Amino acid sequence: ESAVDRLLLAGRPQDAAAVRDWAVPKLPITGGQLIKRGITQGPVVAKTLQAIERTWVAEGFPRGDTFETIVATAIGS
Repeated sequence: ESAVDRLLLAGRPQDAAAVRDWAVPKLPITGGQLIKRGITQGPVVAKTLQAIERTWVAEGFPRGDTFETIVATAIGS
């Protein structure tokens, strides 16, 4: 909502319309799933999730094989 407001205030109604209905992507893996893949419970799970999320966002929220490659790289497999 605040992005839409800022774009409208900046005089960019087309950009505001483009992001108004954008659904925020949800990271397609959880800490529990990482534990099932062999990550030890504890702070390393959160750090691994953060690393996965950073790469996932930087690569444009990929799914499928590309996402699995991101996960495999983060967990070192």
